[in-house]
Amino acid sequence: GGDEYDLAEISLDGSKVSPLLATARQEHSASWSPSGRQFAYVSNAAGLPGIWLRSVGEGWARPIVQGLAEGHLDKAQPRFSPDGQTLAYVRLADRHAVWLSNMSGGPEVPLEQESSDQHAPAWSPDGNWIVYTRFMKQKWEIAKAPSGGGGRPVHLCEGGGSASWLEWSPSGEWIFYQDQEGVHLVSPDGGTSRLLHPPSAAFALSKDGATLYLIRRAADRHWELASLSVPAGVERKRVSLNLLPEADISDMCLHPDGNRAVVSVRALKRDIWILDGFEQPSRLLHGWKWH
Repeated sequence: GGDEYDLAEISLDGSKVSPLLATARQEHSASWSPSGRQFAYVSNAAGLPGIWLRSVGEGWARPIVQGLAEGHLDKAQPRFSPDGQTLAYVRLADRHAVWLSNMSGGPEVPLEQESSDQHAPAWSPDGNWIVYTRFMKQKWEIAKAPSGGGGRPVHLCEGGGSASWLEWSPSGEWIFYQDQEGVHLVSPDGGTSRLLHPPSAAFALSKDGATLYLIRRAADRHWELASLSVPAGVERKRVSLNLLPEADISDMCLHPDGNRAVVSVRALKRDIWILDGFEQPSRLLHGWKWH
């Protein structure tokens, strides 16, 4: 047995939780295209983890960014640009770096080359910037860089980490990130960040940017979906989710219709086997009993 990663779709009113993609292979870290008809995700269907594109209506799937032995994509966290033409993702190699790939083809382009440890890219609503977390001068920080690649990054605040998740509000007013302390918000112009909520499993923003959706564990350890007002952080509602309590949830991405989201579901799968025709070594068993 081992870890099993699947994709599940959750309605934001909590009424429905259903598999989006669940196979014998690993699939996680999905990102909806702006049209909502396709999604990018990480899969090891071809051996090494790579980024795949799948059509919801037509059912086809194809790899779009290849995993390499010298730069794997298991923690890629792919994110579509607002126009759907470019994909930002993380490749782990000697440098853990954010890369950009055009959906129509062409070479990969690094977002920036100042830092050797970058994670969790998220696009600005106008597509001109990418916000991410990076390790710089012996500390983690939230930074933004021009989305064309090669531009000079701008420091926003301290925070983040290699396991972070970032969202740029669709309204453009706020950037949200999570670290060990919890979910924070900071202005796109930088400054002091503000803690909104203790650490959650995953989060996403509504289409108008006025609501923050959080998936977290309830007091009884079951999963629930909570909605908070932005920027006040006042809890408005919570609903239970029909997810396995023992599963781990991550990488929440809102569908363009604003009514549902996809999440990664990690479960520990184990099998029990029976061996028939096993000739028992009596002396050895006798020794075990004696001791």
